[in-house]
Amino acid sequence: MDITFQTASGGAWEAACTLVFLPVGRTLAQAAPTLVREAPWTEISPGTGDFRGKKDEQVLIFGHPDLPLPRVLLCGLGDKPDMQSLRLAVAQAVRRCREQGLETLGLSEENLADLAATLGMELPALLKEVAVAAQVCLYRCEEYRGRKAETPAKDPRRLTLLTTAKVLDDGFLRAVREGEAEAAGVVLARRLINGPANIITPEFLAQEAEYLAARHKFRAVVYDPEQIRALGMGALLFVAKGARREPRFITLEHCPAGAENDAPLVLVGKGITFDTGGISLKPALKMHEMKGDMGGAAAVL
Repeated sequence: MDITFQTASGGAWEAACTLVFLPVGRTLAQAAPTLVREAPWTEISPGTGDFRGKKDEQVLIFGHPDLPLPRVLLCGLGDKPDMQSLRLAVAQAVRRCREQGLETLGLSEENLADLAATLGMELPALLKEVAVAAQVCLYRCEEYRGRKAETPAKDPRRLTLLTTAKVLDDGFLRAVREGEAEAAGVVLARRLINGPANIITPEFLAQEAEYLAARHKFRAVVYDPEQIRALGMGALLFVAKGARREPRFITLEHCPAGAENDAPLVLVGKGITFDTGGISLKPALKMHEMKGDMGGAAAVL
């Protein structure tokens, strides 16, 4: 799903469904007055009057299908909204739009600015969080399903920030791009964690690290068993003797220009692709979850 911007108003905004997030006691007209002017039917819709803003509440209201803004999805944040409740509300709203086959979604800049003031945040920071939540919630693990849905719901194509600004703030663009990158990292980690251990092997994980290094200009070093032995990593070698697959030890380095003399920040992630430690004590019921023991390494990647 692409995240874009529409900087015009006066009937030029277009979206199959516009998402609005409101806490208890806040009305659509208060939080997004320009949206109400662009879609005046929202004020007379019975659903608008029914909406209370309770946490997890959703009310989908309809205008004429030929209008540029034919639907508005009102999403409740409760009486004590916080960033986590907003993330969850965004995820629930985007997934509902996917289920209903809505391809283009809108977000009111005024609504987000109103929420940023309520939460004590800068608008770009809040916009980044919304971008992350909207992208991550669309992730589905489909690769290993033996029986797939005949007509799976398609992801929305576009999520658009609806603004009246004539010139878009560079901070908005940067926040969205950072949010998209952060979401891509979360999805990568989930994809690796969800993969079974006969596919996500030490060698596979190393290849993934080398691919990411080439794409993002990191320096990658992958140590094989002989190099691991030379480094004195006896514990890793002896644990690996219990597996048919040979171990790998992965390091990635990234040094931005100008930071060559700075102290390094080191992230360490456990990358055991299937942990059999204490296998005689582990209950069979949870054994399949041991494929997630490399979640630390997945998060670092």
